[in-house]
Amino acid sequence: MEKVLPTLSDFCVYVQQYVERELLPAEDVEEKMQKQFVCVQLLSIFSVMDLSDEVGRQRLGKMVLDLLTLPGLPLALVSPLLSQQTILWPQPHTRVEKLLEVIADLQQPSLSATLSSGGGVAPSSSSSQSTSVDESQMNALSNLSLFLTPTLTPTY
Repeated sequence: MEKVLPTLSDFCVYVQQYVERELLPAEDVEEKMQKQFVCVQLLSIFSVMDLSDEVGRQRLGKMVLDLLTLPGLPLALVSPLLSQQTILWPQPHTRVEKLLEVIADLQQPSLSATLSSGGGVAPSSSSSQSTSVDESQMNALSNLSLFLTPTLTPTY
């Protein structure tokens, strides 16, 4: 079996590249839905992989956080990514800290754009690229907020 399965680190690189190169640029709705399905299946493979390798676990954690901060990440991928986060960081306070880091990373570019546009003045509406980035960041934040509430629920 070891000859067939890639190492956890190699598989993380493959999945991240697939999401960034194949899924996000897809234009056709049917094609995008098919690629989303493939991504969900690829992410589900992590649940049966050996997570005892510390380097691989760190790479998986980095991949999960990197993918969660991608602009335009489909909502269908948020739940499988957060499931991996639950496996990697079983303690709720650690998961919340990681999610807060993701939210801060999503908000950071918009804060930088605001500060660089003239000392705290909001960016001009003539910049359509800035507007689209802000919209994609807001979509990512709303996707995370849908899944943050169950993460914060105390267990007894």
